[in-house]
Amino acid sequence: VGVGQPLVLAMEPISTYAAPGLITLLDQALYRANEGSLTGTVSAADVTLAYFIQLKREAKSLLSSLLQDYQTHSEAPECAEMLESFSRFCIECAVGAIDHLTTDKLALASNVDYSMQQSSSNSSTSTSTGNNNPASDPHTATKKDQKAVEGVLLQLEYELGSRKERRRDCYETPRLICPDYVWADDASLYCQRIVKAMQKHPAMTLSSGSTAVRFELPSTLYQVSLDKLYVLVKKDLPSEISKFRAAIEADTATSKRLYLVKCEYRAPFRAFLESHATVSRLPKLSFVDETLNLYTAVESKKSSNAKASIEEMKEDAIAKKKQVLEHPKLIEALQVEHYCEVMEVSMSRMLHPFAELARMLENKNCHLKEVTGVINGSDLPALREILRRLKSIQIRKSSNEASTIRPLLLDIQGVSREDSPEAVDIFPFGRFPGLPPEKAIKKRIDRLMLILNRLYDVCTSKRGGLVMDGKTNFDPPPALMNECLALDPELFHAQYDDWYSGAKRQAEMVDAGYFDMFPESIRRAEVNLGVLKASRKALEGLQERLQSLVKDRTKRFDALKEMVEEVCERELDLRLTLLSPPVDAIMRLPESKSINGVFGNHLQFENEVLPIG
Repeated sequence: VGVGQPLVLAMEPISTYAAPGLITLLDQALYRANEGSLTGTVSAADVTLAYFIQLKREAKSLLSSLLQDYQTHSEAPECAEMLESFSRFCIECAVGAIDHLTTDKLALASNVDYSMQQSSSNSSTSTSTGNNNPASDPHTATKKDQKAVEGVLLQLEYELGSRKERRRDCYETPRLICPDYVWADDASLYCQRIVKAMQKHPAMTLSSGSTAVRFELPSTLYQVSLDKLYVLVKKDLPSEISKFRAAIEADTATSKRLYLVKCEYRAPFRAFLESHATVSRLPKLSFVDETLNLYTAVESKKSSNAKASIEEMKEDAIAKKKQVLEHPKLIEALQVEHYCEVMEVSMSRMLHPFAELARMLENKNCHLKEVTGVINGSDLPALREILRRLKSIQIRKSSNEASTIRPLLLDIQGVSREDSPEAVDIFPFGRFPGLPPEKAIKKRIDRLMLILNRLYDVCTSKRGGLVMDGKTNFDPPPALMNECLALDPELFHAQYDDWYSGAKRQAEMVDAGYFDMFPESIRRAEVNLGVLKASRKALEGLQERLQSLVKDRTKRFDALKEMVEEVCERELDLRLTLLSPPVDAIMRLPESKSINGVFGNHLQFENEVLPIG
């Protein structure tokens, strides 16, 4: 550079591949470029999130106190049951609100086919009965309030179930990286809806701040916890949600523009990934061309070794497939899986009558009560919890998939059903932290058998123990009770030990990485073998189709490249060069520990689980 001449620094363009994780990086850069214009919305959402986390914590504290000290509830069983249902309902609502506030609706729509999930959800809602819900108390709830609570629970079940994704099924992380108007509007309306549903719960009348008719709670501790929940639901959350709505309206211009920008590069990216997946599943174009050249050589008799080469390629494909299928580890894994399935089916048959009994008690609106010589007050929590868990197994869901007993088998292992490491979970069969795993499992199975026998005694006792619509008469079907009586604790214990041993062996084989390449190797060998067995005419048709799909993939990548580079230069003042990944590249969402999303640090501080990312 000469003296007096200006020094010009040109930034080299950044090169990256069009692969899962690209959208996360673009969203992160877009948010950083517009962070100052979204301060109000993000701050208000963060405060709202903090209140819902506090609601979840207070509700779990109340539920834990109820289940650990159930003796005092025998004086007012209806009140205790109402508190338990309210605490569970608050937990479910808080989990749903946290999920909406911390996940991106655009990312969820890209990863999950929402239209199919929504249709299955609507079908399950239309076929649901009106009185099979633990979150409503039949003694005090009005029909209007009960329907409001049930509607929220059905929506929670669908939305939370649809968010249980696997990393290999994700094109992008569901974490909220860049807030936009659609996310903010959806989250605020959802929070308003569930707060209104919680306010209609009959347990709200038990608080000290309520002016409605109420009766005294059996413990001061419960009154304090309920008053905290009352303040959160009636005052704090509505106030913060109103501030959240006001902040959204103030930042509308920026948030709507960000939504449009995010859609600009998401649509071509999704289209390219779908085209790439289609091409990668089919035979390689080079292999089809090679096979066609050999067929041409055979027909024209230009090469005497062409036919031998085709036969050799067939034998090679068959040998590769056979090598994988006869691998000792794969054979062992299939045998172990079959044995575990046989044991699981046998245990399911023993538990099936108790699951049917639990659903029958729920449909008939039966409630357990303390009766001297039949049910002690200390046994009520375990009996109610086992009924709650039994009624959800071995039923056919709306997706035509039958639920198994595996959740109950995990309960016997002492595995928590909660995602949060500090969650207050319920262990109806005991925890036994000081014992080795095998001995603790034996004690939990003994506890399960004892609870099931106690449940049989309660249902067959003439002295009561069950209350149905204010009456103590309940006559279970004799055939069902005979099936319950056939329960063999020793056989169940032996079958569970065998199942547990097989499950541990499977886990060891998976951890060793034996099955990482087996599926792809078998699929590729079968595809190549099918190509070699096809006729020349079929191969020519396949070749034309593959060529058109490859051209379509190239065009979609060109559209994506143009859009991404234009958005980066316009919105981020960044020069980006987008590269096309190889045709046979496996697209998987990479794990990132540095990009936690807008509220990721808050969730980690509160020991909440982050979405996939």
